[in-house]
Amino acid sequence: MDSATQALVIINSIVLILFLVLAIIATVKLIKLINELKLIASRAEKVAENVEEAANAFKKTAGPLAVLKFISSVVSQAQKSRKKE
Repeated sequence: MDSATQALVIINSIVLILFLVLAIIATVKLIKLINELKLIASRAEKVAENVEEAANAFKKTAGPLAVLKFISSVVSQAQKSRKKE
């Protein structure tokens, strides 16, 4: 092997080592990113479940609240009419 071939082999080896190191770093970063995305998705799912539960609770209480508001308005109107008399 002459010196030019040896130099090319050394340069090629160094470049391949650099690409290997960069690939390992990129893979580690990608794994961390995927784990963060899974965590965010999990939190978003919990928030969606909580919102759904709150909507269901509101739906269950909306009817009785409307009745109470109606009764309250009737009572307040009755009190106003008594004050006028």
